[in-house]
Amino acid sequence: MLVQNLNTRLGISLVGLLLAAVGCGKQHDNTKAKEVHDSGTSADSESTGGANNSTTVDGGESDKPRSYSGTAAVGDFLTVEIDPTAMTLSYDNKTNGNSGTVSYTLAKDGSLDVQDPDGNVLHAIELPGYAIVLDLDHAGPSQDTRSFAFGILQAPISAKTFSLGKGVVMQFRTSSGGMEVGCVQQNSDGTVDIESYWPFGALNDQGAAFHISQQAPINLVDDPSGYFVTLMDPNGDPPATLFATPSGISAIDNPNGNMIIFEQPATAGFDQNWAGDYTALLYDKSDAGRGGTASDGGTLAEEGTPSIDSYAIHLSSSGEVTLQDASGSNMLTGTLAPSSDVLVGAGMFTTPCNGLFTFSFLDQGQSRDVFMAFVDRVLLIASFRPNGDGSYGYFYGAGLRAD
Repeated sequence: MLVQNLNTRLGISLVGLLLAAVGCGKQHDNTKAKEVHDSGTSADSESTGGANNSTTVDGGESDKPRSYSGTAAVGDFLTVEIDPTAMTLSYDNKTNGNSGTVSYTLAKDGSLDVQDPDGNVLHAIELPGYAIVLDLDHAGPSQDTRSFAFGILQAPISAKTFSLGKGVVMQFRTSSGGMEVGCVQQNSDGTVDIESYWPFGALNDQGAAFHISQQAPINLVDDPSGYFVTLMDPNGDPPATLFATPSGISAIDNPNGNMIIFEQPATAGFDQNWAGDYTALLYDKSDAGRGGTASDGGTLAEEGTPSIDSYAIHLSSSGEVTLQDASGSNMLTGTLAPSSDVLVGAGMFTTPCNGLFTFSFLDQGQSRDVFMAFVDRVLLIASFRPNGDGSYGYFYGAGLRAD
């Protein structure tokens, strides 16, 4: 269960290459993306991507096939194609080799119920021509892991022109506490400042939960497809894959998990344009615990049984959040506050992380922290709660809003 219905409501180290991978440049110029959004037309071939945002979650206003690049929290890079006329979803997991073309039907909430005879793709939610989230099984290098995946519309990207300035970051994993949040900023000399919060780091003598570092840029290598670049690790570790759109979303896929980066707003306050009703897909592991140690510095094993389900998230113009399950029951409520109100200070972030919001509430007698970030009609959400006995629970995912 994600969280129990509440009677009382109160209103991260980014690992290894993922840390270094962000040191690749400044944020996209989103002028082209804004023109696309305002006009409802596709970007020209010289842009770094484009999205027609005048669509509904069920694709009712879009009848053209579209292609997405995606990253799974278990560390798989995949591509997904939707053909709304044939009602088919094609997927190609570049990491573990799973692939197929399968049919789907539209659920009442506009999401895609996928009929995959191999059981690799179980469910999906799409904002046509913009983003897609998926429930995967048989993921990971051993094809044995359930995983959340996030994808964005494929858009041209070049190692020479891609840049990243200020961004809000969420990293999702299927181990080691599951989630981490923070901000990145590239400096004029190409170095990247990273400040992150890893709630799991405060448990079981794992070390500090807050991490502040500066990373040097690393090499980017163009892929022949033109839709992603490879991030080469200077220490010889497996490379990562980066892809992006000019609408303010970048993603990095790495064997240790994924990193989703939203363009950072200029101010800390909540933008009422983010308000509305979102359909979300969330990965939940409420009974997580350490299954072992990693004396060699590798990923910690983690026990626990995950689930992935659809939820409705209502966001008011004042930042009040209500998350409901499929039956309409309220699973959590709270009012978002800028993270700078609670995460900046001695031993924490040194500078405000604009665009990262949070609230806390009592969940079964323990304090659960919730974090959210937004860009246009997409949200990220992540939460962590210690269980009081050394175990812990977390959930994370993304929501898409139809206008």
